Amino acid sequence: TLIAALNEYLQAVLEPIQAHGGVVNSFIGDGLFASFNMPLANERHAACAISAAIAIQRAVQDRVFAGDVRLRTRIGINTGTVIGGTVGAGDRLSYTLLGDAVNTAARLQELNKTHGTAILITEATRAVAGDGFRFQRIGEVPIRGRSEGLEIYTVETA
Repeated sequence: TLIAALNEYLQAVLEPIQAHGGVVNSFIGDGLFASFNMPLANERHAACAISAAIAIQRAVQDRVFAGDVRLRTRIGINTGTVIGGTVGAGDRLSYTLLGDAVNTAARLQELNKTHGTAILITEATRAVAGDGFRFQRIGEVPIRGRSEGLEIYTVETA
């Protein structure tokens, strides 16, 4: 069933996130939102997020879930200032992060469709990621909700 496939998929992507120090903040339909520097501090957050993204792509690229479902994974990574805290009411509370940096990462995930890519990152992430990755510049692109374009890159996974 689709639910079984989705649960298998989420388990497959959860493992690399946790292995690289990430925290899953929420599941959103067939996707999820993870952070690599809040609530757990991580000086290497950008590198860890990219490493997790590469590991996720490798883990799911040829995998069939629940016997017959293939799923493509698109990842957006951004580095920036956010605020975090518990939101909700009564017994329906959850930890979340808010801010333009979060929105930008979500927009990058969507832009993978347009660019035929699997992982997109911002210049801010590339600048602090350190060595050990191979980036390909996409260029400056318009981002929904922003008045100016944003310099983005894809990450080579091989």
